[in-house]
Amino acid sequence: MSQTGDWCLNHGATKYTGVEIIPEFADRGKELMQKYHAGENWNIIQSSLEDYFNTHDEKYDIIFSWGVSFSQIDHAWFIKNLCERCDHMALNWRHPKVMWNEDNKHIPDELWHKLEYDIPYQEWQEDTMTQTAGKNASVYCSSVHTSIKAVQLLMKMNGFSSSTDSYEYFKKVMPEDMGMFREKDRPGFFVVEGTRDNRATRPNIFNEMVKNPKVWNEKWIDW
Repeated sequence: MSQTGDWCLNHGATKYTGVEIIPEFADRGKELMQKYHAGENWNIIQSSLEDYFNTHDEKYDIIFSWGVSFSQIDHAWFIKNLCERCDHMALNWRHPKVMWNEDNKHIPDELWHKLEYDIPYQEWQEDTMTQTAGKNASVYCSSVHTSIKAVQLLMKMNGFSSSTDSYEYFKKVMPEDMGMFREKDRPGFFVVEGTRDNRATRPNIFNEMVKNPKVWNEKWIDW
């Protein structure tokens, strides 16, 4: 929390707000920010994201979310709230792969690549080990993991274009963590950046029918 705030304020940000649910972490973050950035425009709020979204509507230029998504069950709700509050976002997620762990060696490379980049899907898990922010540590919990393509689709539904350029960069500089690994005990993470884009189409078949019947008729397939 404070490390992110320190980086942001040292790289041109004029304001930083952090949200942390664990009181001890929030208190420590405030202590460090006061030590190194006294008098600057920052705030650390001790709150769950649910409570924060319900009680705050501030807008930000950039939202940075790292190691947060696995704690959220409803990723559509999560991304919608982020999109309502910023113009640009950088999100870190964990690849859905628990379902492939037992037989992933039998999945062809082409399909494995599509599962990593091209197929929108989610994986729900109940009381399964999930790696925490601290390396070499896990916790048994219920959580959801959403694929790259599904995250991009959820962004698109909220008027954001997206890119995996940062993901490709991190795969080079953090190869031990970034990527969709076949090894059973390597969870694998990815990064997607999103930017508000008025040209981004919001895929919804019923909106298409009402707003643009000509396109709908062109896509009609008579069975």
